[in-house]
Amino acid sequence: MKHNPQLYEGTEFINGSGRCYGISMDSDANFYTAEYDNHRVLKWLAPFYNSTVVVAGNGTESLKPGLLSNPTNIYISPFNNDLYVSTGNAIYREIRRWPFNSSTSYCLLDGNQACCLNDDEIFNKSCSLNQKHRFNCSMDNRCISWILVNDFKTDCLTNDDEILSDIKKSKEHISFQIICDGFQELSFIVINDKYESDETNGHLWSCNNVYARCNGIWNCLDGSNEINCSISICSPSHHMCVSPITNNFTCIQILKVNDGIVGSDERQICRIHALDCADCRFPCRNRTNPETMCIKSNMLCNRKPTCSFYDDEIFCLERNFTIKFFL
Repeated sequence: MKHNPQLYEGTEFINGSGRCYGISMDSDANFYTAEYDNHRVLKWLAPFYNSTVVVAGNGTESLKPGLLSNPTNIYISPFNNDLYVSTGNAIYREIRRWPFNSSTSYCLLDGNQACCLNDDEIFNKSCSLNQKHRFNCSMDNRCISWILVNDFKTDCLTNDDEILSDIKKSKEHISFQIICDGFQELSFIVINDKYESDETNGHLWSCNNVYARCNGIWNCLDGSNEINCSISICSPSHHMCVSPITNNFTCIQILKVNDGIVGSDERQICRIHALDCADCRFPCRNRTNPETMCIKSNMLCNRKPTCSFYDDEIFCLERNFTIKFFL
């Protein structure tokens, strides 16, 4: 109810069907009411104030995304119209946030459920929004929010939102010498009902070729293209690596590469288990945590331990190496 401060009389403004415990207004003069008994928040659209349900629950599943029980107070952020609701249920006492803005559609397919039925995350016409801040999945006709690109989770059917680091894969033409070099450069396309890329049938090519020979990168899984190079300090058929025992640089035989004993020579681990992160090439010794099984090379020696056993930092003191050493 609103009151005239002079007459002290109230006039009916909006009329709901449940007990109203909270009220708020957004930047567009729309009202929001929290109906405690009906477990929902209503939005009353200006200027005629017809109501629509914003979020709702059944009173028992407040912990599920998009649901709530016994809402009490409401707060609308003046910066982005995000909705904050506190609940008074005897079991679930919490404050929940819903990314929500009635004037935009940027919350669609952003990985955060804003609608109680998850409508915003299963929306099938996202590419028709004509929004520049979206990533077009190459094979499943979905345009996802850029915040889902390179977040270490696959959101596109063929994983093209994670294949490149930092930016969308926009190349259409690549140099001949990087075809089948062990690193995927182009997004998948369908040829004869099969997904093909620049790495298709790469096993039929020699990885130790004139283009990859002694280029500083392990194009071969065992690094054989980097053996016996002029810049190597190791004996023939040996690789330089970081010892998992002493944390010092040492030389090991190529036969010990990818033998399962984790060190900087175990490049195959990350190429197999970190398909969604092309830059994750350093294997941590503790591989029980899938989130830190392999980390990006730029996380090494940054004085911020990422691996559980600190093996990404412990060998760094007074040693010089290039990030390329771990590729």
